[in-house]
Amino acid sequence: MDLLSERAWAMEGGIVRMRIDWLPLLERRRLDANAEIDPDAEEALEEAPLVDVFAELIDPRENAHPMDVTAFVPLFLHESFLMLNVAVPGSFGGRMRWSCGVLENQELVFDARVFELGWVRAVANGWPSIEPLSLSAVKAWYDNLGIGIQQLATTGTASALFHLLYLARSEEDDLMSVIRLALALESVFDARGAFLGPRIESVLGRTDSLRGSLRRFLDDRDAMVVGIAPVAHPMYDDGLDARADDASLDYTEIVDFASSVIVGALQQQVRACNRLSLVV
Repeated sequence: MDLLSERAWAMEGGIVRMRIDWLPLLERRRLDANAEIDPDAEEALEEAPLVDVFAELIDPRENAHPMDVTAFVPLFLHESFLMLNVAVPGSFGGRMRWSCGVLENQELVFDARVFELGWVRAVANGWPSIEPLSLSAVKAWYDNLGIGIQQLATTGTASALFHLLYLARSEEDDLMSVIRLALALESVFDARGAFLGPRIESVLGRTDSLRGSLRRFLDDRDAMVVGIAPVAHPMYDDGLDARADDASLDYTEIVDFASSVIVGALQQQVRACNRLSLVV
């Protein structure tokens, strides 16, 4: 975590730096690793233990304001979330309570489900290649993207990452998961329609299941967007209505498929960036 102990952003008037103490998070991870956990128990994210994060802002700008921490601490945490989960999918998330300067006990919640489920699906199916990457390589790749303080994406990869952040900051929802994952998928590969499948194969390699899985994913996305997909009750209880047991209403498979392809593509970008830096 030392690589992410400090971040810096070029602003008009000077370079703003922020330092974060990750020790409380690491201690929480140590306690979790040693705890006896029921593998069948599902813990809602909002019920997860809070982890305190203490930050320090170094801002040389003449027009700096104490409340600027409300922008820079969340920015630091969003960047860290992306880099850590691209490096080791599912490794960073939960409820964080940050304090910096005049502000204390500000809460942020991140859910790494897209990264984690994408990796699990890739391992189960043997495609695409997803593996632990060095944080230094991922940090070099992320910094090379030049996103910085941008609040509007200017590249396909930035668009994909922003969609993943929206999913990480919101409760799980089939409709929004499918739509945002579709937007992220098209953005990260810079391809749509009939061009998307060949583009995925050119980046991640061929697999027999790609065409069928991609077709179902895009068909379900289109059905949702145009309003012809079945609309389920929020309870979704097949004990009340046997039709709710219809497998076609279960979007788990296509969500996991899209997640694995997106995470695989991001990791492939990291590898390509690392190879380029070695050549240079």
